[in-house]
Amino acid sequence: MPTIRPLHLVASVAVTLAGASLGAQAPARPASWRAAFDAAGVPDTALAFAAMPPGWHLTAPTTGGMVWDPAHVATGALKLESELFLFAKDPGTGTGLLVGGQALGETGARWTAFVAGPDGRFRVLRRDGATVRELVPWTAHPAIPARPVDKPNVKLVLGVESAGDAVRFLVNGAAVVELPRAAVQPDGIVGFRLEPGANTHVATLRLDGRNVAPEPVKAAH
Repeated sequence: MPTIRPLHLVASVAVTLAGASLGAQAPARPASWRAAFDAAGVPDTALAFAAMPPGWHLTAPTTGGMVWDPAHVATGALKLESELFLFAKDPGTGTGLLVGGQALGETGARWTAFVAGPDGRFRVLRRDGATVRELVPWTAHPAIPARPVDKPNVKLVLGVESAGDAVRFLVNGAAVVELPRAAVQPDGIVGFRLEPGANTHVATLRLDGRNVAPEPVKAAH
């Protein structure tokens, strides 16, 4: 089984996008959000994470990582959904939902991640301490469109739902896999998993129907 080195907590995140500065007027990520990388020695500025209503824009370095707000916790019945746009086109540069987060940013971190890529595939990862294993390896599914060659991104709606002893993982409303709750262990912090090289705009993050992502300010009439 693959292993990863201890995660290193990111105390601050640069507000840059695709190598270009967003400027002084660009809203930075909320101070409550945290991030941690798979590999050691990755500088804080390696991850670009900016509030960009609707939602956030996230660009990962050449290592994967997790992004979360400790206030976003789910226990018992879970309904988590996110609308996102994948800009990176290479296989493996996916982004997805993190559930069951415990001790994030520490060597004993535990979580499950549901990731979809720009090539029509998904996978489910489980971390327990220093070990990460694939509950589901990269797998193609007809509900997951591949990024068109003539367009800059592909839109996906990812969901994780749990009720009783099962957890369902959905893409665009279709269940792509169902796993035992005991294997997923979904109780805990929710957030995002970024694969190496991911470049993603996250438009929404709905926890039990409530969108916690930044929304555009409505113009006064």
